[in-house]
Amino acid sequence: MKREDGFTVVEVLVALVILVIGAVAVLTALDAATRNTFRADQSQVALNRAQQELEQIRQMPYQDVALNRAPAFVNDKSDPRYRINGAGQFALGWNGTTASNYATMDVDLNSDPASLISPGPTSFTSGDVSGKVYRFVVWQNDPGCLVVCPGSEDYKRVVVVVTLDDAAISHAQNYVEMQSNFSDPNATTLSGRSPDGGPLVTTQQFFLSDTPCYNATANDWSARDATGNHAVHNTLGNCGTSGSPGTNPPDGLYASAPSDPDPNDPNNPTEYEFATDLSPPAAARGLQMPRQTPRANGQPACDNLDVNAPTNLPTLLTNAAGDQYKIHRWVSQPMSSSFIIAGSGTSAAVTLKLWTATTVSSPTPIPAGICAWLFIRTNGLDTYLPNADSPTLRDSRGQPVFKLTEQDWPQGQWTAAPAFLMNTTSGTVVPAGSRLGVAVAVNGDATAANQNVLEFMYDYPDEASRLEVQTTTPLP
Repeated sequence: MKREDGFTVVEVLVALVILVIGAVAVLTALDAATRNTFRADQSQVALNRAQQELEQIRQMPYQDVALNRAPAFVNDKSDPRYRINGAGQFALGWNGTTASNYATMDVDLNSDPASLISPGPTSFTSGDVSGKVYRFVVWQNDPGCLVVCPGSEDYKRVVVVVTLDDAAISHAQNYVEMQSNFSDPNATTLSGRSPDGGPLVTTQQFFLSDTPCYNATANDWSARDATGNHAVHNTLGNCGTSGSPGTNPPDGLYASAPSDPDPNDPNNPTEYEFATDLSPPAAARGLQMPRQTPRANGQPACDNLDVNAPTNLPTLLTNAAGDQYKIHRWVSQPMSSSFIIAGSGTSAAVTLKLWTATTVSSPTPIPAGICAWLFIRTNGLDTYLPNADSPTLRDSRGQPVFKLTEQDWPQGQWTAAPAFLMNTTSGTVVPAGSRLGVAVAVNGDATAANQNVLEFMYDYPDEASRLEVQTTTPLP
């Protein structure tokens, strides 16, 4: 008798189901990898294009570094021409919603337009990436040149902005911007021009993470714990090393943004729901920082709890109010070479961009404020950077402090707070082996008494809080 071996219909269907599930998983992983790669390519192309434009302009004769026409205002915040006002000025400062530091544009209508700079937009394509280039030239005043050059047109500042066209494979991205000073190489003191503007000043970003600072790199998204990883914790200690972590280490500042498993889907990953230590997790909760309270002797509520001063330690470690949890610190990795905090003139811009919210909602505005400190950590000791705008502004320990106060703090949902500009001394050097640090606390003097806690979101792809530092020595 012949045997009729083979597969039943059920067995064939089960095999097909297993095959389809495996294929879908592989294709999903490939799709996510493709999107991440393309997004990285977009950013790199934009940076390269902006750098290329600046270098081309730097080769031009100084007298030709001017716009051949005046660009017009565009009522679209995603367009850099939104930063133009009716007085023919362009805002050098921009936090995505608010323009600042306006400067008069240098427009030359008397020379050959072909020899000057076109403001654009000029379209470009590089492989699969396309976009537009915008150019602005503004006059700058040298505050150190008052007698021989009393005017406000001492040197020029060129701004190149690159925007990327929307692509189906990736989210729309914020535009890339580079700025650099240009001065007349043939100028003398009699002509009233300032010395050479120096090397290119660019912006180095440091992203606030929830990874302890003894880690050389931030944890991947898949390694993060979305159930409590951001709960309030003491960060006033030292980093140590990965093999021997310090006690109560700060969190890390890293040059790379939080990883996004699917850049094309704003709902993946979902917002954190963590930090249940101060309030029920009724909504997405980030770091919940208690409001600082004034000291018994009437000192201000901005208190940096300086662990470098031994006399502070007994109060710090035994205070029943848990003051060590009322300030949060982040530090960078040790610098591989000297890192210069630079700017124009004597001031260097350091901008803290935070995503934040209140823990309660109110039909009326809730006033609130935060205090922040910039410091350099060398061999476990912190040196605080001065406040160039308010040199006499000090905390209760006598250290320089920066303050941001808003009469209507964001309520109910995560919102980017107004950019916290912390101008410090230009030319400040973070030596090789040292770390750049920032500390944040809730200002009890500026925050409403019924708002005992403010929340901060970071280490999340779509709400990435970060520190932006002007520098002439960006990290490799």
